[in-house]
Parts: sequence; structure tokens; C-alpha cells
Amino acid sequence: MFFFVFLFIENFNLSVLTFKIANDKKYPVFQNLNFLRLHIWETLIFTMFIRPIRISNLIVDQDDTDILVTFTLLDAPPRTGPVEIPLIESSLDSLVERLTKIIDSNGLAFRARYGTKQVVLRARANSLNVAHRSTRQELLSSGPLITGLWIGCSVVGLLIGGISSFFLFQKLAKN
Repeated sequence: MFFFVFLFIENFNLSVLTFKIANDKKYPVFQNLNFLRLHIWETLIFTMFIRPIRISNLIVDQDDTDILVTFTLLDAPPRTGPVEIPLIESSLDSLVERLTKIIDSNGLAFRARYGTKQVVLRARANSLNVAHRSTRQELLSSGPLITGLWIGCSVVGLLIGGISSFFLFQKLAKN
């Protein structure tokens, strides 16, 4: 069982992305780290137009005066929605391009809270870094072959059973 889980994880496409949030005024936003992490996660979901299942391992850390954000962006999420109109999401490559354009145009902003005050912090332009991108592997499916083999064995079994029963009943009818 662990072998099959390992194969599934190995062939799943993902990217590990990092970017920096400017905190030049040195606001003590790490006092309320959970609030900051939640708003970064929500903002990423709403700006990239993706489902929450595609962002995982969101890590918020301090880098000098900046805030370093690292997260994993998953590709090929499970299909959802009605069967006749499935929900189709953007690919991993197009999401990385979209996020790069948003960050470079200074359009990605986050709310942070410290004490009773709230501030808006923006992502630094040209700070998006793709730390890791898994290679795309096309998996061959053996489902049709297994189905054909199963149907073939069923037909051969029915033929052998029918012929055997014909000869058995013919022998019993003579007696």
C-alpha cells in the first residue's frame, strides 16, 4: 500500500514559490502571526482564482525587515462540480505567470495586525522565486487493457460453461 501512495506522490506536479513582503517601517506584525498567515492565504486564493486545496505548506518567516512567504502550489486538482460541466482551473504554469504579473505590478497587498492597529503591506516587485518545480510526467493508463482482459475472460468462461453444460445435458438425456 505504501508503494502505491509513493507512486502517486512522486508523479504529482507542484511548485514551491517564495516571495517577499515589504515591511520597511518594521511593523511588529509577527505578534499576530496566525492573522497574518490567514490573510496571506486568503489573498493568494482570491487573487489567483483557485480553490484552497491547491495551496499548502504556507510558511511565513522574517528576512531582515521583509517578510518571507513560502508555499506549495499544486497542479491538477481533483475535478469537481456537475459531471456535465466540470470545474476547470488554470494550469500551474499559467498561475505562476499570473502571480508574477500581479507581484511585479505592485498589486498584491496584505492586511496585517499588531496590537489594535492594522496595516497594509505589499509584496516586493520582482521578488517571486520558483524554488522548485516538479517535472511533468505523462502516465500511461492500463485501465482499458485490464477491462478488455476481464471481458475476454468472462466471454471465454461463458462459452466453456455453455459447451460443457450442453454436452452434460446431452449425456444425461441419453441415459
